[in-house]
Amino acid sequence: KKLSMTVIIQQMAPADHSGVVFSANPQGILNESVIVCGKGTGDNVVDEKTDVITCFFNRNDNKYFTEKSSTNAPTLSDALIRRLIRLCEKAEKSFGKLIDIEFAVSGKSIYILQVRPITTISADKELILDNSNIVESYPGISLPLTISFVKQAYCGVFKGLARRVLRDRRIVEKYNNTYYNMTGSANGRVYYKISNWYTLLSLLPMNSRIIPLWQDMMGVSDRHVAKDLARISAFKRLCTYKNVVSEALNVRKNMEKLNASFPEMQKYFREHFTEDITLAQIKELYDTLSDKVLSIWDITLLNDLYAFVFTGLLKSQIKRSGAADAEKKVNDFISGISNIESLKPIKAMMILASSDRAMLEKLSSSKDERQLEQRLRAYPEFRKKFYRYISLYGDRSPEELKLETVTFRESPLLLIKKIADLSSDPVIFERSRRSILKKSRSKNEQLLSGIRTRKHLIRFLAGKASVGIMNREISRLDRTRLYGMVRSMFLRAGRIFFENGSIDDTRDVFYLTVDEVFSGDPSQFRRLIAARKQDYMSFAKMPAFSRLVFSGDEFDRTPHGSTSVSKAAGDSDILCGTPSSAGKARGEAVVVRDACCPPETKGKILVAKMTDPGWVFLLSGSKGIISEKGSLLSHTAIISRELKIPAVVGVKDAAELIKDGDIIELDGNSGKIRICRKDK
Repeated sequence: KKLSMTVIIQQMAPADHSGVVFSANPQGILNESVIVCGKGTGDNVVDEKTDVITCFFNRNDNKYFTEKSSTNAPTLSDALIRRLIRLCEKAEKSFGKLIDIEFAVSGKSIYILQVRPITTISADKELILDNSNIVESYPGISLPLTISFVKQAYCGVFKGLARRVLRDRRIVEKYNNTYYNMTGSANGRVYYKISNWYTLLSLLPMNSRIIPLWQDMMGVSDRHVAKDLARISAFKRLCTYKNVVSEALNVRKNMEKLNASFPEMQKYFREHFTEDITLAQIKELYDTLSDKVLSIWDITLLNDLYAFVFTGLLKSQIKRSGAADAEKKVNDFISGISNIESLKPIKAMMILASSDRAMLEKLSSSKDERQLEQRLRAYPEFRKKFYRYISLYGDRSPEELKLETVTFRESPLLLIKKIADLSSDPVIFERSRRSILKKSRSKNEQLLSGIRTRKHLIRFLAGKASVGIMNREISRLDRTRLYGMVRSMFLRAGRIFFENGSIDDTRDVFYLTVDEVFSGDPSQFRRLIAARKQDYMSFAKMPAFSRLVFSGDEFDRTPHGSTSVSKAAGDSDILCGTPSSAGKARGEAVVVRDACCPPETKGKILVAKMTDPGWVFLLSGSKGIISEKGSLLSHTAIISRELKIPAVVGVKDAAELIKDGDIIELDGNSGKIRICRKDK
């Protein structure tokens, strides 16, 4: 019998480049596609006969960074990268699973050579890191000491909240691992482990309504909620209703108790923290303060929820009332909060900046802290007020919740330079001074004009929201002071380690974790610190993606070879965001990338990826504010309303699409931004 054979003859694609696209990073990042590409045909890439470029594409942010194994590796155009990602997404949708695609590129054509499933990772169990809201407090890179302290602090506070809401020790202990993982980190950035937030929020009554409100006020853009939410019996669920109602009725009273108790906590710290305190005594003081704080600080979370809920309800009722320009009305109702705590530092600084100009210039020209102190002695009255300011507000500065930040308390020279800078332009200073020190507030009756229905309900909700916001700002300033105490303790620990030869510089202590400081092996500190400094140099080259979805535990990555980051692209001259402070402004844009070393912002429209409470000094002199992050209750929104400066938050890619020198028209009523002229 004749033997027959079928032979397939396939023409080889004349590949200029070839490689593989993974719909998810095989290392275990589910929302990151990866392209690996080299010159020539695929066998060159597989057999490692050619240098490759690797592209890591975050599908939530639509941004990527690339690494080249050497200078000989090919360069992929932005258009080709995005075409490959679209092809991958389309194929993934068709196959319904994580896949990788082998491809070849010839001229303008892309050839798909093979598609197969990725079997090394699973999408069944997601760990979601999201930087919504928390990026306000911890922008950019945070060092290990800050990351470890934040993890401990959130754990204690959320466990306290669970005790308050559940009042059942057995159920509370069941979620111990969840409390400890409310925050996480990747590549030196702090994130919420947002899946765990949803788990705890699901314990609350009416969580299906509370979670969307919480997402709105926290500025969470991806509304997907994890499936593995907390489950408790119907009886326990009923009990939580009773407990939450009880706590809600007492939020204001309990916040007032917390605010009143904080000076006692400060007094305890001052009495026990001395210049010669030992490491063992620091540990004892740290533990005592932690116990004092964590036993009561969870009430701030309920107050935040209180503020979120009433602000959300106020917004809803104003829209239903048929009021014209509803967004502006909401902003008007929750602005003008009497004596808001966050403005006290800038008000006090304005008073100092009103001092004799020649004196301020002389003091700010001091070459170091010692010379500043010598010169201050010539002005005893001002010196007294100056150090009084440091005592009250010395911990308020940009990036104030990062322990490694150099604050005004640590460096009075930074403060005197900021005071002198405030009054350097007399016209802008006088305008800002009048705006900030003026005591005025629109009456509800004036604000209710134009609202046809629901007036009594709107007035009630506005009052509740304002109280929640006011208490939120008080607790935020007290939190800043608390972090100042912690910073002082660890700086003292750093001096001890430096003096006994364990580390090379006092500030190297910030590269250690809390546990390492108190119970680590000092003989290993130099090695640990050197390795971490190397890692952090790599982290700084990587973009800060807003969301990372892992298939297991989170991990850091260290880029290899040369790294480049994609730029945001936009053809429109119109950008949109959330209107957070009413008014319109037109002026020159200035993009602030480093709040600790900012450019000149006075009289300009300030553009940033995010702001934190310490930015109040920068915001006060600006003409308008645009932020990529934020919501109606973000710090940018609250402070800009109090300063009567037009602001729009939640503007995607604003800090990249707007350039220094662009002329901007900003509408804080509608949330629209127009780029009138691009600076060449």
